[in-house]
Amino acid sequence: MSTRRASGVAASSIQSVAAYLEYCAAHNINLGSTVYKGTLYELQCKEFMTQYLHCHQLVRVGGAYDNGVDIIGRWNLRQYKAKLPKLSVKPPSTSLLHYEKELDQVSVIAQCKNVGTKIGAKVVRELAGIYEYNLKRAPKTLRTNYMFLFSPHPLSDQGMKQWNTTDVPMVHVQLRVGSDALAHCTGIHMNRLAVKQLTGLGLEAEFAGLLDTRHPLAPPATSEASVEAAMAKLSLK
Repeated sequence: MSTRRASGVAASSIQSVAAYLEYCAAHNINLGSTVYKGTLYELQCKEFMTQYLHCHQLVRVGGAYDNGVDIIGRWNLRQYKAKLPKLSVKPPSTSLLHYEKELDQVSVIAQCKNVGTKIGAKVVRELAGIYEYNLKRAPKTLRTNYMFLFSPHPLSDQGMKQWNTTDVPMVHVQLRVGSDALAHCTGIHMNRLAVKQLTGLGLEAEFAGLLDTRHPLAPPATSEASVEAAMAKLSLK
């Protein structure tokens, strides 16, 4: 992406949809370009994560040296637990509910695929590789680090098979954003490993409440200093 600056801020460091649209207007960016559409989609996904998925400290990374990661940040699973009634059935041993302190220590990395086709098995394998490259794979790390995939379209049949057999916990958010800047979520799917680890937190019901409703996107911006600090942490191995 271009590193031209607007008001002293590099385009690659812009962290909100509003700021990016302002930048594009000031620099006559081609609104039909793949760079524009891809960047805008990443920022829209970031804002959706912040407002509707209880994610925080999110930074859109972008650029040529992002190691395959578009967004990094934290996922506050304690927010989901707080909404649950007292459990009458003990959750399975694989559930994060058995690791209370780790509910505040969950990291997320996300990749945003604004493509016009279904997501195939090749992309899912690439996601597993991105996770492997950026994160350690110790048992505790697998519990506290999740891979998010955003795309307007669902997984293909082969993509779904690969999705459910990979040993990386993943969440797929099927998200479309219209010209009115309203996000339309048509599906949120966890793979089998993520389901095992997140059982008992009530995510399925929370996710179902987000479907087929248009959601406004209007988050706070992130400072350039926060971007640089987060990028410095990308090498998590």
